This record gives sequence, structure tokens and C-alpha cells, in this order.
Amino acid sequence: MNYPISARAALSHAIDHIERLQNGKGWADPAVVARLPHAYLAVRVALRSAIARQRLTCFVSESFSPDQAALHMLCLQAHVTLRDLNRRKLGRTEFTRLNIAATKISASSIHFTSPTLFYQAAGELLDLQRAQGLHTVVCERRTDRNLDAWREDLEFVSRMTGAEIHLIAGRLPVAGRFISGLRQMA
Repeated sequence: MNYPISARAALSHAIDHIERLQNGKGWADPAVVARLPHAYLAVRVALRSAIARQRLTCFVSESFSPDQAALHMLCLQAHVTLRDLNRRKLGRTEFTRLNIAATKISASSIHFTSPTLFYQAAGELLDLQRAQGLHTVVCERRTDRNLDAWREDLEFVSRMTGAEIHLIAGRLPVAGRFISGLRQMA
């Protein structure tokens, strides 16, 4: 099982990745660089819930690992593009904004999980509700096919926890990971 990972733990790995990139020792992960519109929306919804609304939020992602999701959130919150990050074009101003964003995100109540099967995440979300009082679940899927089982599990979680649920799905083929020619969004 992939137990929910706190924002601090995921951010720690994302910040290490940024430091390696800036020191010329890291490489750009294509899954991080290829910003998918539906995943970008899911990250924004989770950030708004956790930071602006100050609600305990769990981000369940099929496309991103917790570290990758934290990196997306960090860049979005700091208004730093992933393209500039991966091209090592960050200056002092951008690092200051990244630091402020990391502080806000680590102080928020956000958790990450990336289940292989959603019913595993449903159990983890119930555990998170019992332990801390879950308010919002943002669930990102790569494809909009076969969502019925996910919807049923999310409805169950909503009934059991009272949590607000957001299911955001893309249009990628199940086997595919990237869409060629997709522009990177800032």
C-alpha cells in the first residue's frame, strides 16, 4: 500500500530535485516537464483547497508520484515555470519565491498518494479521516475511460468522511503517457 505522504516529505524530495538540477547533477524527468492540462487543473484544485481554504486535502494522482506532484505545486505556487527550472534558468528572485511557496505548502494540510488500485486509496483516505479529519480529496486520472469503479469508491469515501471530492480525468490513452506536441503550460 502507498500510505499518504505529507507535504513536508514530498517537498523535501522535490527541493532535492531542484538543487540537483541547479547544480548540473540532475536531469529533467519527462513526466514532470510534460504538463498535462487535466493534471495541472487537479494540482490547482488541491493547492486552493489546502492553502487558500486551509482544509486537509489528499491529492491522489495516477500521473504523478507524490514528489512530482509536490514539484508541480511548488512551481505553481511560486509562479516559476517547470521549463525554466529544467533549463536551469532560475535567479535569486525565483529561488526566493520557491522558498516562500515551500513554506506555505509545508505548513498546509496536504497529503499525497499514488495508488495502483483505487480501492487501496479509499482505505487510506478513511484512515486519514479518522486520524486527522479529511476535508477534500482531489483525484487525478490519466484517462476518462472506466471511471465507474473510481466514482463508486469516491462516493463511498464521501459518504463515510463527508469529504468534498473532485475527480479530474484526462483524455490520454490508458497505455500512453504523453501527447506529442503538447505545449507546456506556465
